Amino acid sequence: GVDRDRSALDQSLAVARDQLESLRRLASEFSENAREPEARFGLVVIDDLVDAVAQTARAAFAGVDLRLEREHPPDSVDGDAEQLRRALHNLIKNAVEVASGEPITLRCGSPADESRWWIEIEDRGPGLPGSVAETLGAEQVSTRTGGSGLGLAIVSQVAAAHGGTVAARTGGGGGTILRLDLSRRPNGQGTGDSA
Repeated sequence: GVDRDRSALDQSLAVARDQLESLRRLASEFSENAREPEARFGLVVIDDLVDAVAQTARAAFAGVDLRLEREHPPDSVDGDAEQLRRALHNLIKNAVEVASGEPITLRCGSPADESRWWIEIEDRGPGLPGSVAETLGAEQVSTRTGGSGLGLAIVSQVAAAHGGTVAARTGGGGGTILRLDLSRRPNGQGTGDSA
């Protein structure tokens, strides 16, 4: 009767309230982290970073065809491994969502002098609208319909903390290449006394 219906409704509302509170806490923590990532710099071995990111992505995104290409990256850099992993994971997640099962390439390398290094994710999705390429890194930019853009804002902050930038361009296959161009020793850290 009416009492049973009311009891079921009360129970459903209690569950919904709990879930909303959990989401509110998560959103609050996420936005705090998005605003003020605390960089913890140390030695980051590039091969280890790339391998860890690839392993995590393959576990997180079933069936993803993720390919690695290394173009003479430095052995190691000064950086926050956790922040770099999070930024790359966000870029791979973005690529997976637009790539429709097509291969995704994670590439890393360095110019000859190794004062800088770069890492990029290429997808074979529909490509970027021109306005996104111009505003990449601004708050709330997204390359996909329904995206919040927080992922790319975090990537931009991580790049800035590492003395670098994030940029987008159209790939050879018509998809998108998102590239982080980073300093090997941001803010003059780790000037290499042992060298």
